[in-house]
Amino acid sequence: MRYCVCCLFCVLFSSFVMGKTQLAVIVSSESTIAKIDAAALQAVFLGLLTQEPELRALKPLDLSTGDTRDFFYQNLVGRNRHQMQSYWSRMSFTGRGTPPQEVTPEHLMSELVKNPALIAYLPIENVSTGMKVLMLIP
Repeated sequence: MRYCVCCLFCVLFSSFVMGKTQLAVIVSSESTIAKIDAAALQAVFLGLLTQEPELRALKPLDLSTGDTRDFFYQNLVGRNRHQMQSYWSRMSFTGRGTPPQEVTPEHLMSELVKNPALIAYLPIENVSTGMKVLMLIP
């Protein structure tokens, strides 16, 4: 019985996650960056140095706490909300990095269009003119 309940929960949860829309990793349409791979994207959002000088200049923007942000980090680096908080606490305490600036979706959209050095993520349906999609996160 316990096994059946667990299986039912997994099926329902997976159908809930599969029903979510994709996330788009975006930059300003003025940005010189044309594409980014998952490893480089992880490095940018985890505050790690990358080999490409073009990517070193990117400043990530994080959405305020919510399901979209949790989904992004779970699918990008395989960490949940609490693990990311712990990661940034360690990085900040040791002086090795600071977390990305947190913004609302509206502020993110207005800032991103104005500044080609910013990189962020949004649900695909929120992408508008003035933005360039670098990668989709299913």
